[in-house]
Amino acid sequence: MRKLPPLNALKAFCAASQHQSFSRAADDLHVTHGAVSRHIRQLEDILSVRLFHRLARGVELTEEGKNLAFTVQQAFDTIADATESLMKRPSQRVVSISTVPSIAARWLVPRLEKFQRKYPEIEIRISTSYQLVDLRRDDIDFVIRYGLGDWPGLQVESLFSRIMSTVCAPDLLKAHGDKLSYEDLSQMRLLVSDGFKYWEAWFRKVGLDGVKPGRVMQLLDANVAIEAAVRGQGVALLPTVLVRDEVKAGRLVNPFPDAIKVDLGYYLGTPLNGPAPPAHVAAVIDWIRAEAHKIKGEMALNLLP
Repeated sequence: MRKLPPLNALKAFCAASQHQSFSRAADDLHVTHGAVSRHIRQLEDILSVRLFHRLARGVELTEEGKNLAFTVQQAFDTIADATESLMKRPSQRVVSISTVPSIAARWLVPRLEKFQRKYPEIEIRISTSYQLVDLRRDDIDFVIRYGLGDWPGLQVESLFSRIMSTVCAPDLLKAHGDKLSYEDLSQMRLLVSDGFKYWEAWFRKVGLDGVKPGRVMQLLDANVAIEAAVRGQGVALLPTVLVRDEVKAGRLVNPFPDAIKVDLGYYLGTPLNGPAPPAHVAAVIDWIRAEAHKIKGEMALNLLP
């Protein structure tokens, strides 16, 4: 790098040349009059040229000083323009999503790394809640919720049909000779996260209407129900989308191939009659749609009529 005069000396010179006064330059730079004077003297010694005529009232640039002042001011202006341009750049684009804890933990978060590799400039913020939020008031771009899809103020589209399948720990299945019969369920603990009516619907579909299980564990949070199943505490009937990765990883198995479709589903919701989302929000929505589409067909396998 080429050697330059001291930056503080150049700043003092630039300020003094603009104000034609060491005192006003000192005020501008928040230093003393003596400090400005020393910087100017230092610069004149380095350059071996006089830059100012010292007058009774203030100072005046010499011809050499005028030439240097023009160049130095241009250089400082260029630096100022460049830094202001950087400071005015849009901050990292943020997309805020509100969703239920289970879909966040079991489906959305495990896939985010792939999204971030494709869109490193987009920051995703996820808040979890079972309650609906006001998108505008809470500064949320969109929601992922489960239910019937009839929420007021939201434009909704289905992400996943609510397909449910049975899961249990591999060791639990192994303890029963790697195979369970439907009748075995009457002697086992059933894990329930969405109400026993879905177990009853499943039993009806497989032709065992009226089965009364010996033990039931009520777990209102799907994440807790999944953890209980992984630890071998019973057989669970859970949304297939939530347990799909656990099954693929071998932490859970499907003791029965049969799946049922229930009345609820997972929906993506955006403001009703709102403007089109900005490009970075649209990119996240399109990515979520694509990820959901990849597994829709797979989840429908073995769906009971």
